[in-house]
Amino acid sequence: MVRYCIIGTGFSGTCMLWHLVDALCRQAPENGGLRHVEIATVERRPRNGPGLPYDSDEVAPYHLCNNPADKMALFGNDFVDWMLAHRDELIALHPDLIREAHPTLALDQWQPQASTFYPRALFGVYLSMRFEQACALARSRGATIRRYNGVEAIDGVTRDGGFDLTLRELATGQLRILAGMDKVLLASGHWEQAAPRAPHVLASPYPARQVHRAIAALQLAQPKERLTLCVRGMGPSAVDAILSLCEGGVFELDADGLATRFLPCWDSFRASAVRIVATSRSGFFPGVRWPLADYAFAHLTDENMAALRARHDGRVDLTALMALVERELRAASHNDLDLDAVFRPPYADAYRKLLVDVRGEPLERLAHTIILRARRLRFYQDLNAADKRLYDTQLDTHFIRTAVPIPLQNARKLIALIEAGVLSTVALGYEADAAGPAGLTGIEPDLVICSHGQNYDLNRHPSPLIRHLLERKEVLAYSEDGYRTGGIGASEATGFRVLNGLGAAGACSAHLSSFGPVTQYWQNQNNFAAAFVSAAQVVAQDWLASASIERE
Repeated sequence: MVRYCIIGTGFSGTCMLWHLVDALCRQAPENGGLRHVEIATVERRPRNGPGLPYDSDEVAPYHLCNNPADKMALFGNDFVDWMLAHRDELIALHPDLIREAHPTLALDQWQPQASTFYPRALFGVYLSMRFEQACALARSRGATIRRYNGVEAIDGVTRDGGFDLTLRELATGQLRILAGMDKVLLASGHWEQAAPRAPHVLASPYPARQVHRAIAALQLAQPKERLTLCVRGMGPSAVDAILSLCEGGVFELDADGLATRFLPCWDSFRASAVRIVATSRSGFFPGVRWPLADYAFAHLTDENMAALRARHDGRVDLTALMALVERELRAASHNDLDLDAVFRPPYADAYRKLLVDVRGEPLERLAHTIILRARRLRFYQDLNAADKRLYDTQLDTHFIRTAVPIPLQNARKLIALIEAGVLSTVALGYEADAAGPAGLTGIEPDLVICSHGQNYDLNRHPSPLIRHLLERKEVLAYSEDGYRTGGIGASEATGFRVLNGLGAAGACSAHLSSFGPVTQYWQNQNNFAAAFVSAAQVVAQDWLASASIERE
C-alpha cells in the first residue's frame, strides 16, 4: 500500500489532488489498478476546495478574482469549460454570482466569458466540484480515499520508514494518528494572522460579516453618528475590505455594468456618515488589469537571462537584472517610461492614477506587461542572500503593485467612492512603521482593518503542525547566508521536497513536500495560478517515481 496525504484542501491542495489522481490513472489506467493507493486529505474547514480565498463563508459575491476566467483553472482553460458545461445549473443555484460579473445581462442570456472577472466564490464552487470528481475518479479505479474535515494536523514525525501524523478534531479535541504515510504535502495556504492586541484592530478583512460584526459591537459599546474606518493596505484584499464596508450602499452602473456613482447608506452601521481611509506606503492602488500590450521583448529575453546566469555561476545579479528592466521600459516607451516612473507613479494621489488606469493608457499597459514579464522570469530563487534582502525590502512592493492589478469593475467603484466623499487615501511613505495598526497622524480611526500582507517568519506561523515540525527539525526555515527569506525551505530545484535537519546539511525529507505561500517567498516568483498547476504536476511525478522505486 502506498499512502499519500494532503494537508490543506484549498487551491494548492485541490490542485495537488487533481494532478496526483490524473498521474496515477495514467500510470494504472485499468479498473482496480489503484487498489494499492490510499489518499488522505486533512482540512480545518467543512468544505474541500475553496480554502480561505474562495470560500463563500469568507468572501462576498462582489469580491472578484484578480485574474480573468481563462487565467484561473486547475489545468488549461478548465474554469471556462466548466462554466459552459454547468451553465444552467450555475444560473439556477448561484444567480447572485453570475449577476455580480454581468450586472446588466439577463441571466438567460449569460454565456461564460474567458476575459471576465468572476466572483471568488464562483471559483470556489468550481474547486469544490473538481475536488469531488478527483475523489470519485480515484475510487472508481480502486483507490481508498479518506477525508478528514473539521480536523487539523498538529504534529508529525519520521518513524520506521514512514511519516506519522497526529490529527486533532476541532470540535472535540480528540486525537487520531495517521501512521506510515509515504508522502505528505504541506499545503496550508495563506497564513491566518494572529489576532491583534488592540480591540479596534481586525487582522483580516475576511469574512465580510466579521467586519460588520466588529462595527456593530463598536456602536453598541459607544454609539457614534460619524465613523472613521481605516483600511491598512491598498492591494486587492484591501479593495475587498473597502467594498465590504460599503455593502449597504448602491452603485449606479452604466450600460457596461461599470460604476458611475455611489449612493451611501449606513443604516446597518447605525451611523449617518462613514469615512473610509485607505493607507499604504505608496498611497496608490494597483493598476487595472487590461490585456497585456502586444510587445516583442528586446531585453528581458530568455537568452539574456541565460547570459546573466552564465556570468555569475548560475546566479542572477540584481543590479544587472534591474538594468535590463530599465532598458526594456525605455525601449518599449521611447524613453517615456523608466523604473522611477513605474515605482513612483507621477500622480498627485490615488484618485488621479485611477482615472488614468481606467482608460487603459498605453504606457500603463506597457509598464504592467514589462514588470509582469520580469516577475515571471523566476529570478528570485537565483539571487544571492544580499540581493534577496534588497529585493524583499526595497523592490518587491513595487513589483507586486505593478504586476498584480485589479479588475476594471473595482477601479470604477473606487473612483465612485472617492467622488462620493466616502473614500480617501493616504501615502504613508516607505519609512512608515509597518508595525503600527494605522500609521496615521491626526486621524483617530474607530476601526482598523489590516490588509497589508503577512509576516513570513516561520517561527511565527500559527499552525501547531509547523511549530512542532520546526522543533523536530522535520522542516527548516529557508535561510541563505544567514538571511531568512521566509517560509519553509522547499524549492522547485528539489522537486518541492522540504529541507530538514535530520541528516546532512541540505538534506531533503523523504516524505514531506510543500508549495504555495508556506514555502520560501512563493509570492515573489510563483504567485499565479499556472505556477500552482506546474508545482502540483512536479510533486505528483516525484511522488509516483519515488513509489515506483520503493516497490522495486
